[in-house]
Order: sequence, then C-alpha cells, then structure tokens
Amino acid sequence: MEKKTDHRPPKNRPPTQHQTSWKPVSEWYDSIVGEKGHYYHREVILPNVLRALSLHDKDRLLDIGCGQGVLSRVIPKKVEYVGIDIAKPLLTSAAQYQPSPSHSFIHADLTRPWPLAKEPLFSHAACILVLQNIEDPAIIFEELSKVLRDGGIAVFVLNHPYYRIPRQSRWNFDEKTKTQTRELFSYMTPLRIPIVTHPGKNASTTMSFHVPLSEYTAMSHASGFVIETIDEWCSPKYSTGSAAGWENKARKEFPLFMSITFRLHKTSRSTVSKSLRHPS
Repeated sequence: MEKKTDHRPPKNRPPTQHQTSWKPVSEWYDSIVGEKGHYYHREVILPNVLRALSLHDKDRLLDIGCGQGVLSRVIPKKVEYVGIDIAKPLLTSAAQYQPSPSHSFIHADLTRPWPLAKEPLFSHAACILVLQNIEDPAIIFEELSKVLRDGGIAVFVLNHPYYRIPRQSRWNFDEKTKTQTRELFSYMTPLRIPIVTHPGKNASTTMSFHVPLSEYTAMSHASGFVIETIDEWCSPKYSTGSAAGWENKARKEFPLFMSITFRLHKTSRSTVSKSLRHPS
C-alpha cells in the first residue's frame, strides 16, 4: 500500500522558522519599485497578469503579499481591491501612492490564518513574486481557498522555478559551439537560499525557498485548486555588442518568470481530503 503525502498545512501551525518579511528592506524595495513598478513589472509582469486576470467592474481582487501595491495602480478603477502584507512600511507607501475608496490594505502574516472576512468572497487573487519567499507555501493555498469563491481565479507569478533558482543556476558560454547556455546544479531538492537584497555597506538578507513545480501542484490541489494555464515569460531586454547574438537568443530560450493560473473547485478539495484520510 503506497502512503500518500498530505500537503495540507497543520491546524496548529508553529510560527515560521525563518524570518521572511521584507520590512527590513522596505525602504530599499520601495525605492527600486516606485509608483509604477520596476522594469520587469512594467514590461512583463503587470501586462501579463492583467491579461490573465481579465478583471471586470465589480470584481473583487485579493493581492497576496502586495508590498507597496504596484498591482493596485493598474487595475480597472471599479474593481474592489484588498492587499495583504506583513511589511507595514510598504503598506504605508501603498496607501499613499494612489488613494482610492475601493482599495484597502491589511497588515497580516501570510503564514498565519488571514484576518479576512469570509463574505463577500473574492472573485480573483494574485500573488506576484511572493510564493518563493514563503517557507511552507501550502498555507497560502489553504488560506486562499477560504476566501476565494468557488470557480475563482488565482494568478501566481514566480521567478522561473527551473531556470532561475538562486545559487543553483547560472549563465555559461560554450566556446566549442559558441552558444550561451544555462547551467542547473539542483532542482528536485527543496532549498532554503539566503538572498542579499542590496549588496554594500548596509546589506540585508532575505530568504528564498525553492521547491520543484510538482510540489506546488500537489499542495495547491490539496486545497481544491486546479491548474488552468502555465505561462513562461522571457526577458525583453536586448544586448548590443559582440556577444549580442548569443545573449539575445539565450534570453528567448530560457524564461525569466513563470505564471500559473489556478481555478478553485471546492468539490475537488473535498475529494482530495477524503483520499488523504483514506489512502488506497
């Protein structure tokens, strides 16, 4: 009899072992993102997220790990928006950039039960470059399943979980074939990776957590989510100079980001829960 893994987070969950809040680097982060977002926000992430969400008037959007609210400033004006994050300084910036009566920001730890009302439910959710900062991302899907309506859409954006693993992937150049390549040193092993956010005299460290894509699939399904689409987005940057041909080709071959669009099916969740309680 094969033992099945329960990907649901424990009910009496202890505090997260590693500090992942971006509060210590909030000033630095706000300075590089600003009101309109950094280069990749503007050129890649936000246009594609808006396309995936396909928001309409009177929709309700939950922005998970909203930071300083860059998504809130590009959505349709009649969409009700709630952003949730643990970094108070970023939430303060979010509220100041573009105040709106239909926008609200909530200070909360995403790894603990979310202080959100169960009614009315959200029609959409987004989580942009946050999931890999959570040590046990199963809690995100578990909590989201409580506040997203049945059939609701959730769009998650990740640094590509295969080609862009910090400290485990890098560019290389094959002199023999004159080809820019991407090297990978590990993938299946879950990793806790320290990231120096702004190297220099006042450098700070945050944590990034890697798990293989199959783990995200299992833990999301355990909370009733099914994957509708997976998109991979490449960098639009363009090199000039003697190595431009190799570099530009490599950028088109190795994606920078992955977007996963989930749909919540609460009947699917109950079926998974039964199978976890009664393994075959």
